[in-house]
Amino acid sequence: MDFLKILLVDDEEQVREIIAKKIDWEKIGYELIGSVSNGREALEMIEANEPDVVLTDVRMPFMDGLELAATLKEEYADIKVVIFSGFDEFEYVKEALRYHVIDYILKPINIEELMEVLQKIRRSIVEDISKKRDLEQLREVYLKGIPVLREHFLTELIHGKVKNREEIYHKMSQYQIPMVSKAGYLVVTLMMSQEKAKYSGDSMDEIDWDEMQRFSVKQYLEEMIQDEYASIFLRTASGWSVILGLEQEDSGRKVTMFFNHFCHSCQKLLDVEITAGVGSTVEDVTEIPISYQESKEALGYYRIMGKGKAIYIQDVEPGQSESLLFEDKLEDQLVVSMKFGTEEKVCQCVDEIVDQAERSKIHDSHVRIYYISLVINMLKFAEKCDLHGGDGAEILHGYIEQIFRIKSAAKMKELLKSICVHIQREIGREREDATLKLINKAKAFIEIHYQEPSLSVEMICQELHISAAYFSTIFKKEVGESYVSYLTNLRLKKALELLKDTTEKTYVIAEKVGYSEPNYFSYVFKKKYGVAPSKYYKSLNSEEKQEDEIKTTAIDINEKMARKK
Repeated sequence: MDFLKILLVDDEEQVREIIAKKIDWEKIGYELIGSVSNGREALEMIEANEPDVVLTDVRMPFMDGLELAATLKEEYADIKVVIFSGFDEFEYVKEALRYHVIDYILKPINIEELMEVLQKIRRSIVEDISKKRDLEQLREVYLKGIPVLREHFLTELIHGKVKNREEIYHKMSQYQIPMVSKAGYLVVTLMMSQEKAKYSGDSMDEIDWDEMQRFSVKQYLEEMIQDEYASIFLRTASGWSVILGLEQEDSGRKVTMFFNHFCHSCQKLLDVEITAGVGSTVEDVTEIPISYQESKEALGYYRIMGKGKAIYIQDVEPGQSESLLFEDKLEDQLVVSMKFGTEEKVCQCVDEIVDQAERSKIHDSHVRIYYISLVINMLKFAEKCDLHGGDGAEILHGYIEQIFRIKSAAKMKELLKSICVHIQREIGREREDATLKLINKAKAFIEIHYQEPSLSVEMICQELHISAAYFSTIFKKEVGESYVSYLTNLRLKKALELLKDTTEKTYVIAEKVGYSEPNYFSYVFKKKYGVAPSKYYKSLNSEEKQEDEIKTTAIDINEKMARKK
C-alpha cells in the first residue's frame, strides 16, 4: 500500500521541527506533507492535499485543536485525528472524544510512543481498506446478485416503458422493492472510471475483476446510504443508478453533497474513481424516467466539472425541470453531441440520422415529415437551453419550405448540420456567459460583504442558489484562485488602502476588513507582505515625512535664488 499522508499542526516551531526530524516517516509508512502553526492554516492545507491523519496540539491561536477536530468531523469524516497536550489539559482533551479523535498523547512527547500510535492507526486504516477490497467477500455479494425479474422491471421503469402508476406499485410489491417517499423521487447515476484498480493478489480475468469492482462500489454505497435514504439500485452500462425516495422537499443539493463525499471516499478507500450525475426531484413515481435522464445528462458535464465528484443537473442547467426523451437513439446522441461534443461529432450524428431515414422503406412524404419533426425537436431543445433566435414560427416555416424543396440527401444533411452546429455554438456561448455572470455576482456579493467575519462559501451559494462543490470548481477555474485566497487578498487590499488613508488603530482596521481577531489579521498581513500592519503604517509616515522635507528644501532654494536676482 502507498504511504499515508500526515499533517503536523502545532504553534511551537521547535516542537514541529523535533517531531519532523526525529521520526523516520517512510519507515512507518507515512509521508509528512507539511507542518503548520494553527488550525486555520491546517484547513487550507487539508483542502489542497486531503491527508489521512492529522496530528495536532490542543492549545493554538486563531483555531485550536478541538475546533479543528470538530470541523474535520463535519467536512472530512475519513481523516483520523490525534491530539497531544499538556497534563493539565487532560480534562479538556476528554471533550475531543465527541469529535472522533482516535488517540491523544501527553506532552512532553515521547517519540517512540508517538510512532507506536501512528503505526497502530496505519494498521487500522489498512485493515479497513482490506475489508472493502476483499475479493472473496465481493464475489459472494456478486453471486447473490439481483433477481432477473426485478432488474428487468427497474430497467423498464427508468426508461419510461411502465407508465401506469398502479402497475408500478403492484410490481414493486411483487418484487419486494421497498420505496417510501414523502417528498418525491430523485435518480443518481454513477460513472466508474475505465481505468483498472490496482490489485496485487492472485490473477483474475478482466471481466471478473470489473464485476467485483462494480459490486464493491455498490456494497460501500449501501453501507453509507442505508440510514439516509430509501434506495433502489439498478445496474447500468456506466456503473449503477440509484433511485432515492426523499423525506424532505428541495433535497437535491443535500443529495449532491452526500454523493460528493461518497465519490471522494471511493477514491481513497476503494481506489476507484466515481463520478455521480444527480437528477432533479420529481413528485410522482411515473416521472422517475425524467430524473434518470437528467442524471445521465449531468454526467455529460464531467469534461467541464472534472471527474471524481457529484454533478447536480440544476447547477449546470439551472431552470430546466424536464429532459428531452427521444425515442430514437440517434436523436438522443445528436442532442448529447450538441451539448458536449465537437462539431465533427454533431455532423457525424446528422449523417447517420439522414442515412437511416433515406434507407427506410416508407413514402417520401413520411420521410419529409420525420425531418420536420426532427427540426421541431431541435428548436424545442434550443428553447429549453434559453436560446432565442427571433420569431420561432417564422424560422420553422422557413425550414419546412426548405425541407420540401430539397431533393438530395446531401443537401438535407447540409441544412440539418447548419441548424445543429449553430445551436451547439450558441449553447457554448450561453454556458460561458452564464458562468461569467455567476462569477461576477459572487464577486459583487463578496465586495459588499467582505467586512463580515461570518462571510462563507455557504452564504454565497445560498445567495446564488448553487451547490458549494459547483461554486468552488467554477470559481477557481474562472478566477484562477480559490475563494478563500480571493477573499483574503481582497481584505488585505482593503486594509492597505485604509492604512494609507486613515490614522486608525490596527484593531479597528482589522474589524473593517472582516477580521474579528486583530492578532490573526496581523499574522495574515505579515505572511502576505512580510511586515506587520503597524510597521507598514510607520513606514508610510516616514516616506511622507521625507517627501515633505524634500518639498520644503526645494522651496527654500527657490526663494534664495529669487532674492539673489
